[in-house]
Amino acid sequence: MKTEVKQLEWFVGSPTGVRTRVCYDTPSGAHPLTPEQIRQRYTAEVRNSALVVWHLPSSGIGGVRAGIDEVAWHDADIAYFETSFCRPAKGSGDVWLTAQCHDGKALSILLSDQYDSAIHEWHLIAASLLERIYPGLTRTRDNGYDA
Repeated sequence: MKTEVKQLEWFVGSPTGVRTRVCYDTPSGAHPLTPEQIRQRYTAEVRNSALVVWHLPSSGIGGVRAGIDEVAWHDADIAYFETSFCRPAKGSGDVWLTAQCHDGKALSILLSDQYDSAIHEWHLIAASLLERIYPGLTRTRDNGYDA
């Protein structure tokens, strides 16, 4: 029986906006797990620093890119993806998209340091792109109001 290996999965979202950023690890924004083919395709095809969610099943890695900023992960490390939000009370609130890992650590992917319904909706759309690649592995958590 021959098993077909999926090629690159690539989903383009909208630009991140000024209140949302990719939580990159290095000063350059480049992540060491991101293959050069992802960077080249992004540069060739994407305008306006739009968010791209990508996945290479044959390598067992996935990630996001927006502008020059990248976050990537090994599929085997991911327990689930979570969009969490805190509505403003005394502060400005926030919205996060993280990858919760099997070792109990969280990998920050996207952050908005201010809550509003449009930013929250944008994060949910980003999570829906992840859901297309990782069915059943996305969750949402309401953290109430900031104090």
